[in-house]
Amino acid sequence: MSDHVLPGQKKPKLIVVVAFDRGEDGELFTAYGPTDQQSEDRATRTAKALAG
Repeated sequence: MSDHVLPGQKKPKLIVVVAFDRGEDGELFTAYGPTDQQSEDRATRTAKALAG
């Protein structure tokens, strides 16, 4: 991906959700994701739903 942005353009924002769980030995492992989200609001709703 290029780092060049024309004047007046905003850099694109990558929004992802990742959830982790802890195994019996205490080590973290990925339980969900990473998945890209369309908006920060959507990412927040997804994270809250995963949290329970």
